[in-house]
Amino acid sequence: MQNNRIHFWKATSVWAIFVFCLGVVPLAAQDPFPKLPDSLNVADTVPLAFSDTFQLRARPNTIRFSNDSLDAPVEYNAVDSMVLDNIAKKIYLYGQAFVKYTDISLKAEFIELDWANNIVTAELREDTVTGKVIGVPEFTEGEQVFTAKRMRYNFKTKKGMVYDVRTTQTDLFVHGSRMKLIQEEKKDTSKPDNILFGQKLLFTTCSAEHPHFGIRSTKQKIIPDKLAIVGPSQIEIMGVPTPLWLPFGFFPLKKGRSTGLLFPRDYEYSENWGFGLRDIGWYFPVGDHLNLALRSNIYFKGTYGLSLQADYRKRYKFSSGLNLRYDSQVQENRSTGKYGRTNSFGFQYNHNQEAAAHPSAKFSANINIQGNRNQSRVFNDAYSVLNSQLYSNANFSKNWPGKPYSLTASFNHSQNLTNRKATINFPNVQFQTQTLYPFKKKVSNDKWYETIAFRYAGEARNTFAATDTTLFTKKMWEDAVAGARHNLDANTSFKVLKYINVNPNVTFSEVWQLKSIAKSFDSSPVITSDTLDDPFDPDPQKSIIRYDTVFGTVKTDTLSGFAAYRQFSAGISLNTRIFFTLKTGKLTPLRAVRWEMRPNLSFNYSPNYLNPALNYFDSVQLDSRFPLRKQIYSRFDNIAVYGTPSISGRQMAIGYSLNNIFQAKAYSKKDSMEKKIKLIDNLVIGGNYNYAADSLKWSQLNVSTTARFFKGITTMGFFMSLDPYLENSQGVRYNRTVWQQGRIIPRMETARFSFVTDLTVQKIREMFQGSKEEVVTDVRERPQQQGSQNQDFLSLFENFSISHNLDFFWETRGQETTFRMGTNSINAQGNIELTKNWGVSVGNIGYDFVNKGLSYPAIGFTRDLHCWQLSFNWQPQRGTYVLNIQVKPGTLDFIKIPYQKNNFDTRSGF
Repeated sequence: MQNNRIHFWKATSVWAIFVFCLGVVPLAAQDPFPKLPDSLNVADTVPLAFSDTFQLRARPNTIRFSNDSLDAPVEYNAVDSMVLDNIAKKIYLYGQAFVKYTDISLKAEFIELDWANNIVTAELREDTVTGKVIGVPEFTEGEQVFTAKRMRYNFKTKKGMVYDVRTTQTDLFVHGSRMKLIQEEKKDTSKPDNILFGQKLLFTTCSAEHPHFGIRSTKQKIIPDKLAIVGPSQIEIMGVPTPLWLPFGFFPLKKGRSTGLLFPRDYEYSENWGFGLRDIGWYFPVGDHLNLALRSNIYFKGTYGLSLQADYRKRYKFSSGLNLRYDSQVQENRSTGKYGRTNSFGFQYNHNQEAAAHPSAKFSANINIQGNRNQSRVFNDAYSVLNSQLYSNANFSKNWPGKPYSLTASFNHSQNLTNRKATINFPNVQFQTQTLYPFKKKVSNDKWYETIAFRYAGEARNTFAATDTTLFTKKMWEDAVAGARHNLDANTSFKVLKYINVNPNVTFSEVWQLKSIAKSFDSSPVITSDTLDDPFDPDPQKSIIRYDTVFGTVKTDTLSGFAAYRQFSAGISLNTRIFFTLKTGKLTPLRAVRWEMRPNLSFNYSPNYLNPALNYFDSVQLDSRFPLRKQIYSRFDNIAVYGTPSISGRQMAIGYSLNNIFQAKAYSKKDSMEKKIKLIDNLVIGGNYNYAADSLKWSQLNVSTTARFFKGITTMGFFMSLDPYLENSQGVRYNRTVWQQGRIIPRMETARFSFVTDLTVQKIREMFQGSKEEVVTDVRERPQQQGSQNQDFLSLFENFSISHNLDFFWETRGQETTFRMGTNSINAQGNIELTKNWGVSVGNIGYDFVNKGLSYPAIGFTRDLHCWQLSFNWQPQRGTYVLNIQVKPGTLDFIKIPYQKNNFDTRSGF
């Protein structure tokens, strides 16, 4: 062993040197030749003897450890070879080498371990054959990982230096020429923090080896998993510095939930509003289950918006979300040059309770209320603009196990964005019982009276009616109406002649109101005037005044106090089922046709609520010139929560209906089976005859049916109304039937055909799946390739749908029949992935053939640029668009180039 150096080569000597080093390294910081004591106690020692085994017994304090020694062993190994330099006290590891100390590990192609100074050095190497770089050093401490060309680390001082470094902090990739690692000691017992100091580092979210963009800063301080603080910084794109500078910055690196700034989603310039920021705000985590986010839109000319978003989740219990919006927009009047302000608000709340959260109580909510068309004012997508109806509901239900009753409290809201009317029902409390069988015995005797059932339902409701501009104002509260209703039903069911079902029923209801009305007639004449432009004088300043006289007015007074009305009805119905089957034999694909008829005959009775003794209705004079001409009105008109009593008088009506269902059984050659096919789902014919009416006893005869074609892709609907009575020249029915004129078929009054087609890729597959018989051929590759190409083509439209609506009407008035087409439009929506990086989104695009125009197209394009994303959305009918070139969502997604135009900057009239 020349120069006291021992070379161990290849894997045959790896384990020998590994065992040897386990004994050498822990003693490296000690005196390599410890002195024995001057005198040995014979009683405490064993004399030395030369034999096969060398033993030494000493006192425990004989071997002394240095204060500079490590507190844990150092593990190391290599695949190729290891070289031990005993004089320099170094070990050289070659080929997939690694060194591990506590939670610190280092991997590289070459590692130098200096056990005298507790320093480890790692470098990459080049393959002598290919010339490629191999074994890039990788340093790991806990969850921190660094890769670099060269690095040094001191196990004792916990300091290191990394050259040409690359590391990841949350979603940030950090590139730099040099970085210093220092472990900050803490006074408490918590784990110390590793602090990274660097110079000229590049922060980016691009995972490419040469990042496409980044923020280059001169000085940095990084506390992993907590915070990154940078000095003066400059944005680079494709390695080229840009004139965009930041004086300083900080990036939260804490994983999970933490309070922090929400960077603006868009930077925008508006001709009306000026420069602005959208969705800039602050995030607040509250406890373990609640998240709060406060965002705002700020424009330099006074337009602003505020929103509060809350998200609450509790596992296995429930989840809920809240979104409050308030927007105040300033718009210039182009004709006058003056500015006006428009305010709007939005309220959204949802709550979902898990099924196992509570055995007998459940609460769910989905609320969406808007004021002054907030949704269409702020957003430009197709759904926000075209949606004309809003609905909300919130329900709490409670039942008692083992008890035959339950309680429900609800909130519901409906809002029409076209006429801007809104209705809110709150609170709405319902208490009802299950179906009770008072005459049923524990051991049934199958008697008809045992099936007599009773059921009670009570309800109380408060209703608010307003417009979207008067929601939650004083007027809405003053116009509120409240009431309660009690319903009691009794019914039974039994069979007659084995096949006829008989169903008697009795219903009683009582309605309580807290308000009623009274109308009075004021005979004083009133002179009214209208100012109109003179059509015969070209001077626009001149006009004419038209006067008119109204001979009396009707006044309506609202009376506070308890008022009630009651309703009663009784009836009986009979129904059965009749089948007709036509078998065609086995010579044709259509093996059988079945016609199922479901006739229903009923009799219903209700009293005359116009009886003056009931005091449900009254009459009022309309004109002082005609004192006998009066109008009947209900004392509960316009203030009744549950409607008013029937004004049709006594009813003794026989109702009749016939439901027809046509099915067929066809033979399939593919699987040699007979399958059922629906020809017509329901062909219903029905009407009634009222014995108590003094004239026009027959009602109109209604015919309706539905049918589905192409495996449900197209649905056809048909409705026709036939009138057995004749009409005069003014289109008014009179008491003479068509049968008295010798006609058999009643007169057609209206008819409607509708076709709704909804086409998706999934439905196309279902329609053509197995439509053709498979033929076995010798050449099988070509059909498979063709099918694969079709499959790839259809997969482009997997999230795409096309719908077509068509309906037309016939209407007869007198002797004239008119035809008109109500709807004929085609619409498409969905996403199309053209390539891996190109995508097309269609929010809505269609054509209305009746109005001959596009139906609010909304089109978008996206382009994946690796770490960047290009997107363009355009609503040509509204005149709005937005173009964005931005970093993909992440820590640096505030780097973007937006350009857009909102609906207040367009000339489309919105």
